[in-house]
Amino acid sequence: MRWTGYAEPVEVSPPPRRLTRAQRRAARMVVAALVLTALMAGVLLPFRDDLTPGTVALLMLLPPLVSGGAGLWPTLACAAVGAMTFNVAFIEPYGTPRISADESAAAFVVYMAVAAALAVALSALRESREADRRRARTLEMLETLGEGLLRGQRLDPALRSAMHELLRLVPLRGAAIAVPGEEPIVFGAGDAVAAERAIAYAGDAGGGVPTVRSLRMEGRIRVFPVMGGEDPVGLLAADPGEGEPEEERWSVVEGFADLAGLGVARARLEREQALRAALENTDRMRVALTRSVTHDLRTPLAVIRTAAAAARDTPDAAVRGELLDDIEREGARLSHLVANMLDLSRIEAGALTVQRAPVPVDELVHDAVAAVPAPEGAVTVDVPGDLPPVPLDEALVRQVLVNLVGNAVAHGGGRAEVTAAIAGGELELRVADHGPGIPEAERRRVFEPYRRLRPGGRVSGSGLGLAICRGYVEAHGGTVTVHTTPGGGATFTVRVPAGTP
Repeated sequence: MRWTGYAEPVEVSPPPRRLTRAQRRAARMVVAALVLTALMAGVLLPFRDDLTPGTVALLMLLPPLVSGGAGLWPTLACAAVGAMTFNVAFIEPYGTPRISADESAAAFVVYMAVAAALAVALSALRESREADRRRARTLEMLETLGEGLLRGQRLDPALRSAMHELLRLVPLRGAAIAVPGEEPIVFGAGDAVAAERAIAYAGDAGGGVPTVRSLRMEGRIRVFPVMGGEDPVGLLAADPGEGEPEEERWSVVEGFADLAGLGVARARLEREQALRAALENTDRMRVALTRSVTHDLRTPLAVIRTAAAAARDTPDAAVRGELLDDIEREGARLSHLVANMLDLSRIEAGALTVQRAPVPVDELVHDAVAAVPAPEGAVTVDVPGDLPPVPLDEALVRQVLVNLVGNAVAHGGGRAEVTAAIAGGELELRVADHGPGIPEAERRRVFEPYRRLRPGGRVSGSGLGLAICRGYVEAHGGTVTVHTTPGGGATFTVRVPAGTP
Protein backbone atom coordinates (compact mmCIF):
# COMPACT_ATOMS: atom_id res chain seq x y z
CA MET A 1 0.00 0.00 0.00
CA ARG A 2 1.51 3.30 -1.03
CA TRP A 3 0.38 6.70 0.02
CA THR A 4 0.35 9.95 -1.92
CA GLY A 5 1.18 13.10 -0.06
CA TYR A 6 3.64 15.95 0.17
CA ALA A 7 6.96 15.11 -1.46
CA GLU A 8 8.81 17.97 0.25
CA PRO A 9 8.31 19.53 3.71
CA VAL A 10 5.95 22.46 3.57
CA GLU A 11 6.58 25.45 5.79
CA VAL A 12 3.31 26.46 7.39
CA SER A 13 3.06 29.74 9.25
CA PRO A 14 1.31 29.13 12.57
CA PRO A 15 -2.01 30.92 12.84
CA PRO A 16 -2.24 33.78 15.36
CA ARG A 17 -2.94 32.39 18.79
CA ARG A 18 -6.44 33.07 19.98
CA LEU A 19 -8.19 32.37 23.22
CA THR A 20 -10.44 29.36 23.12
CA ARG A 21 -14.09 29.59 23.99
CA ALA A 22 -13.43 28.12 27.46
CA GLN A 23 -10.59 30.59 28.09
CA ARG A 24 -12.76 33.54 27.10
CA ARG A 25 -15.50 32.27 29.41
CA ALA A 26 -13.02 31.90 32.31
CA ALA A 27 -11.68 35.43 31.71
CA ARG A 28 -15.20 36.85 31.84
CA MET A 29 -15.84 35.06 35.14
CA VAL A 30 -12.62 36.41 36.68
CA VAL A 31 -13.39 39.96 35.57
CA ALA A 32 -16.92 39.63 36.95
CA ALA A 33 -15.59 38.35 40.30
CA LEU A 34 -13.08 41.22 40.60
CA VAL A 35 -15.71 43.80 39.70
CA LEU A 36 -18.10 42.23 42.22
CA THR A 37 -15.34 42.33 44.90
CA ALA A 38 -14.87 46.04 44.32
CA LEU A 39 -18.62 46.72 44.32
CA MET A 40 -19.21 44.77 47.53
CA ALA A 41 -16.30 46.51 49.23
CA GLY A 42 -17.75 49.86 48.20
CA VAL A 43 -21.24 48.95 49.41
CA LEU A 44 -20.12 47.47 52.75
CA LEU A 45 -17.44 50.06 53.54
CA PRO A 46 -19.86 52.67 55.03
CA PHE A 47 -21.21 49.99 57.42
CA ARG A 48 -17.94 48.37 58.53
CA ASP A 49 -18.25 49.76 62.07
CA ASP A 50 -21.66 48.07 62.40
CA LEU A 51 -20.62 44.73 60.91
CA THR A 52 -18.55 42.01 62.50
CA PRO A 53 -15.54 40.63 60.58
CA GLY A 54 -17.27 37.26 60.34
CA THR A 55 -20.32 38.78 58.65
CA VAL A 56 -18.15 40.68 56.16
CA ALA A 57 -16.09 37.53 55.47
CA LEU A 58 -19.27 35.58 54.76
CA LEU A 59 -20.51 38.23 52.33
CA MET A 60 -17.12 38.52 50.62
CA LEU A 61 -17.25 34.80 49.72
CA LEU A 62 -19.69 35.68 46.93
CA PRO A 63 -17.00 36.77 44.38
CA PRO A 64 -15.09 33.44 44.58
CA LEU A 65 -18.42 31.71 43.95
CA VAL A 66 -18.85 33.77 40.77
CA SER A 67 -15.39 32.76 39.53
CA GLY A 68 -15.85 29.10 40.45
CA GLY A 69 -16.40 28.05 36.84
CA ALA A 70 -13.08 29.55 35.70
CA GLY A 71 -10.94 26.82 37.23
CA LEU A 72 -8.93 26.20 40.39
CA TRP A 73 -6.16 28.81 40.04
CA PRO A 74 -8.39 31.66 38.80
CA THR A 75 -10.77 30.96 41.70
CA LEU A 76 -7.87 30.92 44.20
CA ALA A 77 -6.59 34.18 42.72
CA CYS A 78 -10.02 35.81 43.09
CA ALA A 79 -10.21 34.47 46.65
CA ALA A 80 -6.77 35.97 47.40
CA VAL A 81 -7.88 39.35 46.02
CA GLY A 82 -11.03 39.13 48.11
CA ALA A 83 -8.98 38.25 51.21
CA MET A 84 -6.67 41.20 50.69
CA THR A 85 -9.65 43.51 50.17
CA PHE A 86 -11.29 42.10 53.30
CA ASN A 87 -8.07 42.56 55.32
CA VAL A 88 -7.28 46.10 54.14
CA ALA A 89 -10.82 47.52 54.18
CA PHE A 90 -12.55 45.71 57.04
CA ILE A 91 -9.91 44.55 59.57
CA GLU A 92 -8.23 47.07 61.91
CA PRO A 93 -5.93 48.82 61.42
CA TYR A 94 -7.71 49.87 58.22
CA GLY A 95 -5.69 50.60 55.09
CA THR A 96 -2.81 48.25 55.99
CA PRO A 97 -2.30 44.48 55.69
CA ARG A 98 -1.66 44.26 59.46
CA ILE A 99 -4.18 42.48 61.71
CA SER A 100 -4.37 43.69 65.29
CA ALA A 101 -7.12 41.75 67.04
CA ASP A 102 -7.23 37.99 67.52
CA GLU A 103 -10.88 37.93 66.47
CA SER A 104 -10.02 39.69 63.22
CA ALA A 105 -7.09 37.35 62.58
CA ALA A 106 -9.36 34.34 63.10
CA ALA A 107 -11.92 35.80 60.69
CA PHE A 108 -9.23 36.34 58.06
CA VAL A 109 -7.88 32.80 58.46
CA VAL A 110 -11.37 31.32 58.30
CA TYR A 111 -12.10 33.39 55.20
CA MET A 112 -8.95 32.18 53.46
CA ALA A 113 -9.63 28.55 54.41
CA VAL A 114 -13.25 28.67 53.31
CA ALA A 115 -12.36 30.52 50.10
CA ALA A 116 -9.64 27.98 49.27
CA ALA A 117 -11.95 25.05 50.03
CA LEU A 118 -14.66 26.67 47.99
CA ALA A 119 -12.27 27.19 45.08
CA VAL A 120 -11.18 23.55 45.20
CA ALA A 121 -14.74 22.26 45.47
CA LEU A 122 -16.02 24.48 42.66
CA SER A 123 -13.09 23.56 40.43
CA ALA A 124 -13.64 19.85 41.04
CA LEU A 125 -17.36 20.25 40.36
CA ARG A 126 -16.66 22.18 37.17
CA GLU A 127 -14.16 19.60 35.95
CA SER A 128 -16.58 16.80 36.78
CA ARG A 129 -19.38 18.53 34.89
CA GLU A 130 -17.13 19.19 31.90
CA ALA A 131 -15.91 15.60 31.94
CA ASP A 132 -19.50 14.36 32.07
CA ARG A 133 -20.43 16.72 29.25
CA ARG A 134 -17.46 15.58 27.16
CA ARG A 135 -18.30 11.93 27.78
CA ALA A 136 -21.91 12.55 26.82
CA ARG A 137 -20.88 14.37 23.64
CA THR A 138 -18.33 11.67 22.88
CA LEU A 139 -20.88 8.90 23.29
CA GLU A 140 -23.40 10.86 21.23
CA MET A 141 -20.90 11.48 18.45
CA LEU A 142 -19.70 7.86 18.37
CA GLU A 143 -23.28 6.58 18.60
CA THR A 144 -24.38 8.82 15.74
CA LEU A 145 -21.44 7.69 13.62
CA GLY A 146 -22.04 4.06 14.51
CA GLU A 147 -25.75 4.26 13.71
CA GLY A 148 -25.00 5.95 10.41
CA LEU A 149 -22.56 3.22 9.47
CA LEU A 150 -24.79 0.36 10.62
CA ARG A 151 -27.88 1.76 8.87
CA GLY A 152 -26.10 1.71 5.57
CA GLN A 153 -25.60 5.45 5.11
CA ARG A 154 -22.89 6.51 2.71
CA LEU A 155 -19.53 6.30 4.42
CA ASP A 156 -17.88 9.47 3.10
CA PRO A 157 -20.47 12.07 4.28
CA ALA A 158 -20.93 10.26 7.62
CA LEU A 159 -17.18 10.39 8.29
CA ARG A 160 -16.91 14.04 7.22
CA SER A 161 -19.67 15.11 9.61
CA ALA A 162 -18.22 13.09 12.49
CA MET A 163 -14.71 14.41 11.81
CA HIS A 164 -15.82 18.02 12.27
CA GLU A 165 -17.59 17.05 15.50
CA LEU A 166 -14.40 15.33 16.66
CA LEU A 167 -12.43 18.56 16.18
CA ARG A 168 -14.81 20.43 18.46
CA LEU A 169 -14.95 17.66 21.02
CA VAL A 170 -11.29 16.89 21.72
CA PRO A 171 -10.39 19.71 20.59
CA LEU A 172 -8.01 19.53 17.64
CA ARG A 173 -6.53 22.05 15.25
CA GLY A 174 -7.03 19.67 12.36
CA ALA A 175 -7.39 16.03 11.39
CA ALA A 176 -7.05 13.97 8.21
CA ILE A 177 -7.98 10.46 7.16
CA ALA A 178 -6.72 8.40 4.22
CA VAL A 179 -8.08 4.99 3.19
CA PRO A 180 -6.78 3.69 -0.17
CA GLY A 181 -8.69 1.27 -2.34
CA GLU A 182 -11.09 1.12 -5.27
CA GLU A 183 -13.11 3.95 -3.71
CA PRO A 184 -10.45 5.84 -1.72
CA ILE A 185 -11.35 8.11 1.18
CA VAL A 186 -8.96 11.05 1.52
CA PHE A 187 -10.03 14.27 3.20
CA GLY A 188 -9.28 16.53 6.13
CA ALA A 189 -11.11 18.74 8.59
CA GLY A 190 -9.99 22.02 10.11
CA ASP A 191 -6.39 23.07 9.50
CA ALA A 192 -5.36 19.65 8.20
CA VAL A 193 -2.10 20.55 6.39
CA ALA A 194 0.18 19.13 9.09
CA ALA A 195 -2.06 16.10 9.61
CA GLU A 196 -2.04 15.31 5.88
CA ARG A 197 1.74 15.63 5.79
CA ALA A 198 2.00 13.28 8.78
CA ILE A 199 -0.15 10.68 6.99
CA ALA A 200 2.01 10.92 3.87
CA TYR A 201 5.17 10.53 5.94
CA ALA A 202 3.82 7.66 8.05
CA GLY A 203 2.55 5.74 5.04
CA ASP A 204 5.68 6.19 2.92
CA ALA A 205 8.19 5.73 5.75
CA GLY A 206 6.65 2.51 6.97
CA GLY A 207 5.93 1.04 3.56
CA GLY A 208 2.25 0.74 4.48
CA VAL A 209 -0.10 1.25 7.37
CA PRO A 210 1.57 1.36 10.81
CA THR A 211 0.73 -1.66 12.93
CA VAL A 212 1.23 0.15 16.25
CA ARG A 213 -1.76 1.42 18.20
CA SER A 214 -0.63 5.02 17.76
CA LEU A 215 2.36 6.78 16.28
CA ARG A 216 3.55 10.10 17.69
CA MET A 217 4.92 12.21 14.87
CA GLU A 218 7.11 15.31 15.04
CA GLY A 219 5.54 17.76 17.46
CA ARG A 220 2.24 16.75 19.02
CA ILE A 221 0.61 15.10 15.98
CA ARG A 222 -0.47 11.50 16.42
CA VAL A 223 -1.28 9.00 13.68
CA PHE A 224 -3.68 6.14 14.38
CA PRO A 225 -4.30 3.11 12.18
CA VAL A 226 -7.83 2.76 10.88
CA MET A 227 -8.57 -0.87 11.68
CA GLY A 228 -10.94 -2.72 9.36
CA GLY A 229 -11.27 -5.81 11.54
CA GLU A 230 -7.90 -7.39 12.30
CA ASP A 231 -6.00 -5.57 9.56
CA PRO A 232 -5.32 -1.84 9.16
CA VAL A 233 -6.95 -0.28 6.11
CA GLY A 234 -5.92 3.37 6.47
CA LEU A 235 -4.53 6.14 8.67
CA LEU A 236 -6.04 8.88 10.82
CA ALA A 237 -3.82 11.81 11.86
CA ALA A 238 -4.82 14.31 14.58
CA ASP A 239 -3.11 17.65 15.15
CA PRO A 240 -3.92 19.13 18.61
CA GLY A 241 -2.28 22.45 17.79
CA GLU A 242 -0.81 24.40 20.69
CA GLY A 243 -2.35 22.35 23.49
CA GLU A 244 -1.84 18.69 24.30
CA PRO A 245 -5.06 16.73 24.94
CA GLU A 246 -5.17 14.35 27.86
CA GLU A 247 -4.81 10.65 27.20
CA GLU A 248 -8.53 10.28 27.83
CA ARG A 249 -9.24 12.54 24.86
CA TRP A 250 -6.72 10.74 22.69
CA SER A 251 -8.72 7.58 23.40
CA VAL A 252 -11.70 9.32 21.80
CA VAL A 253 -9.67 9.84 18.62
CA GLU A 254 -8.60 6.20 18.72
CA GLY A 255 -12.20 5.09 19.14
CA PHE A 256 -13.19 7.27 16.19
CA ALA A 257 -10.49 5.59 14.08
CA ASP A 258 -11.82 2.17 15.07
CA LEU A 259 -15.38 3.16 14.10
CA ALA A 260 -14.13 4.55 10.80
CA GLY A 261 -12.43 1.22 10.17
CA LEU A 262 -15.66 -0.65 10.86
CA GLY A 263 -17.42 1.66 8.41
CA VAL A 264 -14.82 0.97 5.73
CA ALA A 265 -15.10 -2.77 6.35
CA ARG A 266 -18.91 -2.56 6.12
CA ALA A 267 -18.79 -0.58 2.88
CA ARG A 268 -16.36 -3.04 1.33
CA LEU A 269 -18.45 -5.99 2.49
CA GLU A 270 -21.55 -4.45 0.91
CA ARG A 271 -19.69 -3.95 -2.37
CA GLU A 272 -18.52 -7.55 -2.30
CA GLN A 273 -22.07 -8.75 -1.56
CA ALA A 274 -23.47 -6.62 -4.39
CA LEU A 275 -20.83 -8.01 -6.77
CA ARG A 276 -21.53 -11.56 -5.60
CA ALA A 277 -25.26 -11.04 -6.05
CA ALA A 278 -24.69 -9.67 -9.56
CA LEU A 279 -22.49 -12.64 -10.43
CA GLU A 280 -25.05 -15.08 -9.02
CA ASN A 281 -27.83 -13.34 -10.96
CA THR A 282 -25.73 -13.48 -14.13
CA ASP A 283 -25.05 -17.15 -13.53
CA ARG A 284 -28.76 -17.85 -13.02
CA MET A 285 -29.58 -15.97 -16.21
CA ARG A 286 -26.86 -17.87 -18.05
CA VAL A 287 -28.27 -21.20 -16.87
CA ALA A 288 -31.81 -20.16 -17.76
CA LEU A 289 -30.65 -18.85 -21.13
CA THR A 290 -28.76 -22.05 -21.85
CA ARG A 291 -31.75 -24.19 -20.95
CA SER A 292 -34.15 -22.05 -22.96
CA VAL A 293 -31.95 -21.85 -26.02
CA THR A 294 -31.16 -25.55 -25.80
CA HIS A 295 -34.83 -26.42 -25.64
CA ASP A 296 -35.84 -24.01 -28.41
CA LEU A 297 -33.09 -25.23 -30.71
CA ARG A 298 -33.48 -28.93 -29.99
CA THR A 299 -37.22 -28.99 -30.66
CA PRO A 300 -37.12 -28.03 -34.38
CA LEU A 301 -33.92 -30.03 -34.85
CA ALA A 302 -35.60 -33.12 -33.43
CA VAL A 303 -38.59 -32.64 -35.72
CA ILE A 304 -36.33 -32.18 -38.75
CA ARG A 305 -34.28 -35.30 -37.96
CA THR A 306 -37.40 -37.41 -37.31
CA ALA A 307 -39.16 -36.16 -40.46
CA ALA A 308 -36.04 -36.71 -42.58
CA ALA A 309 -35.64 -40.28 -41.33
CA ALA A 310 -39.32 -41.01 -41.92
CA ALA A 311 -39.22 -39.47 -45.41
CA ARG A 312 -36.27 -41.70 -46.33
CA ASP A 313 -38.10 -44.86 -45.30
CA THR A 314 -41.66 -44.17 -46.59
CA PRO A 315 -42.63 -45.20 -50.15
CA ASP A 316 -45.79 -43.02 -50.06
CA ALA A 317 -45.22 -39.82 -52.06
CA ALA A 318 -48.03 -37.96 -50.25
CA VAL A 319 -46.63 -38.80 -46.83
CA ARG A 320 -43.15 -37.89 -48.03
CA GLY A 321 -44.49 -34.50 -49.15
CA GLU A 322 -46.05 -33.85 -45.75
CA LEU A 323 -42.80 -34.77 -44.05
CA LEU A 324 -40.86 -32.43 -46.31
CA ASP A 325 -43.34 -29.67 -45.45
CA ASP A 326 -42.65 -30.32 -41.78
CA ILE A 327 -38.91 -30.14 -42.42
CA GLU A 328 -39.31 -26.85 -44.29
CA ARG A 329 -41.55 -25.37 -41.57
CA GLU A 330 -39.26 -26.38 -38.72
CA GLY A 331 -36.24 -25.20 -40.69
CA ALA A 332 -37.88 -21.79 -41.08
CA ARG A 333 -38.69 -21.79 -37.38
CA LEU A 334 -35.09 -22.63 -36.55
CA SER A 335 -33.82 -19.93 -38.90
CA HIS A 336 -36.19 -17.39 -37.30
CA LEU A 337 -35.00 -18.33 -33.80
CA VAL A 338 -31.32 -17.98 -34.75
CA ALA A 339 -32.05 -14.63 -36.43
CA ASN A 340 -33.80 -13.40 -33.27
CA MET A 341 -30.87 -14.46 -31.12
CA LEU A 342 -28.45 -12.64 -33.40
CA ASP A 343 -30.65 -9.53 -33.37
CA LEU A 344 -30.82 -9.59 -29.58
CA SER A 345 -27.03 -9.94 -29.41
CA ARG A 346 -26.64 -6.88 -31.65
CA ILE A 347 -29.06 -4.91 -29.46
CA GLU A 348 -27.33 -5.86 -26.18
CA ALA A 349 -23.90 -5.14 -27.69
CA GLY A 350 -25.02 -1.70 -28.91
CA ALA A 351 -24.14 -2.67 -32.48
CA LEU A 352 -27.61 -2.03 -33.92
CA THR A 353 -27.67 0.70 -36.57
CA VAL A 354 -30.84 2.50 -37.65
CA GLN A 355 -31.17 3.48 -41.32
CA ARG A 356 -33.94 6.10 -41.37
CA ALA A 357 -35.91 7.04 -44.44
CA PRO A 358 -39.43 8.49 -44.98
CA VAL A 359 -41.87 5.57 -44.82
CA PRO A 360 -45.64 5.69 -45.61
CA VAL A 361 -47.31 4.54 -42.41
CA ASP A 362 -50.35 2.87 -44.00
CA GLU A 363 -48.20 0.73 -46.34
CA LEU A 364 -45.90 -0.19 -43.46
CA VAL A 365 -48.77 -1.39 -41.28
CA HIS A 366 -50.54 -3.37 -44.05
CA ASP A 367 -47.29 -5.05 -45.13
CA ALA A 368 -46.57 -6.10 -41.52
CA VAL A 369 -50.09 -7.48 -41.01
CA ALA A 370 -49.87 -9.40 -44.28
CA ALA A 371 -46.65 -11.07 -43.08
CA VAL A 372 -48.39 -12.54 -40.01
CA PRO A 373 -49.84 -16.02 -40.52
CA ALA A 374 -53.43 -15.50 -39.36
CA PRO A 375 -56.93 -16.40 -40.57
CA GLU A 376 -58.60 -13.91 -42.89
CA GLY A 377 -60.32 -11.15 -40.92
CA ALA A 378 -58.49 -11.96 -37.69
CA VAL A 379 -56.60 -8.65 -37.81
CA THR A 380 -58.34 -5.32 -38.39
CA VAL A 381 -56.37 -2.21 -39.40
CA ASP A 382 -57.36 1.42 -38.81
CA VAL A 383 -54.76 3.78 -40.28
CA PRO A 384 -55.77 7.25 -41.62
CA GLY A 385 -54.78 7.63 -45.25
CA ASP A 386 -53.57 11.20 -44.79
CA LEU A 387 -50.74 10.38 -42.37
CA PRO A 388 -47.47 11.89 -43.64
CA PRO A 389 -44.42 9.66 -44.18
CA VAL A 390 -42.36 9.15 -41.00
CA PRO A 391 -38.55 8.76 -40.91
CA LEU A 392 -38.05 5.14 -39.78
CA ASP A 393 -35.94 2.09 -40.40
CA GLU A 394 -38.66 0.27 -42.32
CA ALA A 395 -37.31 -3.23 -41.77
CA LEU A 396 -36.94 -2.81 -38.00
CA VAL A 397 -40.36 -1.23 -37.40
CA ARG A 398 -42.04 -3.78 -39.68
CA GLN A 399 -40.47 -6.54 -37.56
CA VAL A 400 -41.78 -4.83 -34.41
CA LEU A 401 -45.32 -4.85 -35.82
CA VAL A 402 -44.99 -8.45 -37.02
CA ASN A 403 -43.91 -9.57 -33.54
CA LEU A 404 -46.65 -7.62 -31.77
CA VAL A 405 -49.43 -8.67 -34.15
CA GLY A 406 -48.24 -12.29 -34.09
CA ASN A 407 -48.29 -12.29 -30.26
CA ALA A 408 -51.74 -10.68 -30.23
CA VAL A 409 -53.17 -13.34 -32.57
CA ALA A 410 -51.46 -16.19 -30.69
CA HIS A 411 -52.24 -14.99 -27.14
CA GLY A 412 -55.32 -12.81 -27.63
CA GLY A 413 -57.97 -15.24 -28.73
CA GLY A 414 -57.08 -15.16 -32.44
CA ARG A 415 -58.07 -11.50 -33.05
CA ALA A 416 -56.09 -8.27 -33.08
CA GLU A 417 -56.63 -4.59 -33.85
CA VAL A 418 -53.92 -2.31 -35.24
CA THR A 419 -54.24 1.50 -35.25
CA ALA A 420 -51.86 4.33 -36.09
CA ALA A 421 -51.88 8.06 -35.40
CA ILE A 422 -49.51 11.01 -35.01
CA ALA A 423 -49.82 13.02 -31.81
CA GLY A 424 -47.42 15.34 -30.02
CA GLY A 425 -44.70 14.91 -32.65
CA GLU A 426 -44.72 11.12 -32.28
CA LEU A 427 -45.98 8.23 -34.37
CA GLU A 428 -48.20 6.09 -32.18
CA LEU A 429 -48.83 2.47 -33.19
CA ARG A 430 -51.25 0.37 -31.14
CA VAL A 431 -51.75 -3.39 -31.29
CA ALA A 432 -54.68 -4.56 -29.14
CA ASP A 433 -56.13 -7.98 -28.42
CA HIS A 434 -59.04 -9.21 -26.31
CA GLY A 435 -57.43 -12.19 -24.64
CA PRO A 436 -56.64 -12.77 -20.95
CA GLY A 437 -54.30 -9.76 -20.81
CA ILE A 438 -51.06 -9.34 -18.85
CA PRO A 439 -51.04 -8.90 -15.05
CA GLU A 440 -49.72 -5.55 -13.94
CA ALA A 441 -46.89 -7.19 -11.98
CA GLU A 442 -45.63 -8.83 -15.20
CA ARG A 443 -45.78 -5.77 -17.45
CA ARG A 444 -42.23 -4.58 -16.84
CA ARG A 445 -40.69 -8.04 -17.00
CA VAL A 446 -42.57 -9.06 -20.14
CA PHE A 447 -39.95 -7.26 -22.26
CA GLU A 448 -37.06 -9.22 -20.75
CA PRO A 449 -35.33 -11.81 -23.00
CA TYR A 450 -36.54 -15.41 -22.81
CA ARG A 451 -39.61 -14.54 -20.76
CA ARG A 452 -42.72 -16.07 -22.26
CA LEU A 453 -46.14 -14.51 -21.81
CA ARG A 454 -47.68 -17.82 -20.82
CA PRO A 455 -44.92 -20.06 -19.46
CA GLY A 456 -46.00 -23.64 -19.37
CA GLY A 457 -49.00 -23.02 -21.62
CA ARG A 458 -49.78 -24.43 -25.04
CA VAL A 459 -48.45 -21.43 -26.95
CA SER A 460 -44.87 -21.94 -28.08
CA GLY A 461 -42.21 -19.29 -28.61
CA SER A 462 -38.67 -18.36 -27.77
CA GLY A 463 -39.48 -15.42 -25.51
CA LEU A 464 -37.33 -13.09 -27.62
CA GLY A 465 -39.97 -11.24 -29.62
CA LEU A 466 -40.88 -8.54 -27.12
CA ALA A 467 -37.25 -8.01 -26.07
CA ILE A 468 -36.36 -7.42 -29.73
CA CYS A 469 -39.34 -5.07 -30.11
CA ARG A 470 -38.14 -2.96 -27.20
CA GLY A 471 -34.58 -2.88 -28.56
CA TYR A 472 -35.70 -1.80 -32.05
CA VAL A 473 -38.05 0.87 -30.70
CA GLU A 474 -35.50 2.28 -28.24
CA ALA A 475 -32.96 2.41 -31.09
CA HIS A 476 -35.39 4.87 -32.74
CA GLY A 477 -35.50 6.93 -29.54
CA GLY A 478 -38.99 5.70 -28.72
CA THR A 479 -40.83 3.62 -26.15
CA VAL A 480 -43.04 0.54 -26.09
CA THR A 481 -45.53 -0.02 -23.26
CA VAL A 482 -48.38 -2.36 -22.44
CA HIS A 483 -51.67 -1.74 -20.67
CA THR A 484 -55.10 -3.31 -20.39
CA THR A 485 -57.45 -3.15 -23.35
CA PRO A 486 -60.90 -1.76 -22.49
CA GLY A 487 -63.10 -4.80 -22.03
CA GLY A 488 -60.13 -7.11 -21.39
CA GLY A 489 -56.92 -7.99 -23.14
CA ALA A 490 -53.56 -6.35 -23.71
CA THR A 491 -52.68 -3.30 -25.79
CA PHE A 492 -49.08 -2.64 -26.81
CA THR A 493 -48.31 0.97 -27.70
CA VAL A 494 -45.25 1.97 -29.70
CA ARG A 495 -44.23 5.64 -29.79
CA VAL A 496 -41.37 6.88 -31.95
CA PRO A 497 -40.40 10.44 -32.99
CA ALA A 498 -42.16 11.55 -36.16
CA GLY A 499 -39.78 14.42 -36.97
CA THR A 500 -37.42 14.76 -39.90
CA PRO A 501 -34.53 12.28 -40.09
